[in-house]
Amino acid sequence: MPYARFLAALLSANLLSLVLLNACRLPVWALLPVLPGSTLAAWLVLRPLTVRRLPFRPSRWAVLFAAAAFVLLTAPRLPYLAEWLPGAVVLAQADDYGRLSELISMTLGGRYPLPHPSNQQFLLSHYYAALFPMAWCKLAIPLLTLKDCIVLGNLLYHALFLLSLLEVAPRLVRRPAGATAFVFLMTLFGGLDLFAGHFVPLEHTEMWQRSWLGAMREFSSIYTASFWTVHHMAAVWCVILAFVLWRETRSAARWRKPLIAGWLLVAAGACSLFVALTLPLLAWRELWMLLKRLWRTRMILPVAAASLTPLWLYTSRVAQGGFSWRPVPHLLPVYLLAIFLVDFAGLPLLVLARWRRLVRSERRWLGGTMLFFLLTWGIESVGYNNFAMRGGLAPTIVIFLLAARHGGLPRAKFAVAALAALTTMTTLREAVTMTYAPLEFSNWYWQSRGLPAPPHVRPLLRDAYRRAARDSSTRVYRPDAGNRLGPEKFNAEKLIEGIPFHQMHGAEQELARFR
Repeated sequence: MPYARFLAALLSANLLSLVLLNACRLPVWALLPVLPGSTLAAWLVLRPLTVRRLPFRPSRWAVLFAAAAFVLLTAPRLPYLAEWLPGAVVLAQADDYGRLSELISMTLGGRYPLPHPSNQQFLLSHYYAALFPMAWCKLAIPLLTLKDCIVLGNLLYHALFLLSLLEVAPRLVRRPAGATAFVFLMTLFGGLDLFAGHFVPLEHTEMWQRSWLGAMREFSSIYTASFWTVHHMAAVWCVILAFVLWRETRSAARWRKPLIAGWLLVAAGACSLFVALTLPLLAWRELWMLLKRLWRTRMILPVAAASLTPLWLYTSRVAQGGFSWRPVPHLLPVYLLAIFLVDFAGLPLLVLARWRRLVRSERRWLGGTMLFFLLTWGIESVGYNNFAMRGGLAPTIVIFLLAARHGGLPRAKFAVAALAALTTMTTLREAVTMTYAPLEFSNWYWQSRGLPAPPHVRPLLRDAYRRAARDSSTRVYRPDAGNRLGPEKFNAEKLIEGIPFHQMHGAEQELARFR
């Protein structure tokens, strides 16, 4: 498993870099030697592991699904690179503003702990552990813009995610057809959200619950989570790799496997609090067994020490009220049926129908997954409800895994193929929509078409952003009143001074913590 092993080394190195940079209060440029050194150290720990023989090779269909997913994940950000054309301005989109703001602090913040990008009287809180490869690219090649580094960093992660998926799918499913199905679910499956929204050419379809259920209960597909929030998916892969390496490898040293698994799970918490919150529901027994092994081998000491830095980053946040009790204004069975049928195309119902076929561990995983979905009926978190949208990623993979293991329908191949095609249409429309977004918010696109930019786009296309992003002599951008409060100001790729907390954009407020 060379790709899975390298991905595990990189994810482990992100945590080690986070600990070293913050504990030693190193300058931002120290990331240049720290990240490669941490990756090498993690690789040396992983290298002695011997891997059990692969039961079979991934099918051609599985490789095709992974290749198609890589294209669909890469194409929507390619318009960012057009900003290298003379006079071209291309604005970042949606969640990439969060990545921009964090990378600004990671490259211009001076010293760890990092200052907040909008007001240096506060500190940057969390969610930047997985972004070290992007920041490293900027520090190593100053000529690149941060949007270039977002393209490169996501390219690296997506390639490793998909190549690792092809390596671990046969080990997780143990059936050739089931492994191919698992790869499809983890790449191109988008649910039936397309048919729950408005039938317009370009639209984000995962918010259908607002009009149907009157509540924010967005469940992200693996595709959209991989595209917009690579840090949350990095946390998911920390969990997957901890499980696979624990089960599929051997080591002569008793301490090695507990250390690797524990370190990866702490790294998952550093990348995504919401993914980490669901793990006790899904795998409480496995976590307890790992904890006992960590205690017996004394590896509890480095793992517990490593967890202190992520915990410290999550504390003293300025924003309050992360979770609230807001029940969906529909009966619980109606809510669950709608979510299962639309977001998951009926897969949870299929898995529940196979209850008797499941072994004891699979029943525990499914029971924890169902408990999570029950909790989402009433619990809501900030923004777009990350408790459901990102916390649901690990339970989603449990559904996919059990459906791939036990959901074969040999007598209904045509129906299965038709349903798979319909769910792929949702992913395709998401990819087309996300590709058009940066094109719409760019002047060269409209100039190439010989059309004026739309009224809602024209005021945002400021050439000052492009000039500032390429000016290495300044660290601070001073926006005027017209672009001071929106996230578009981060296209300048500089620190912003003195924006009061109450005037910050909601995404900026979530990243602020007290000194």
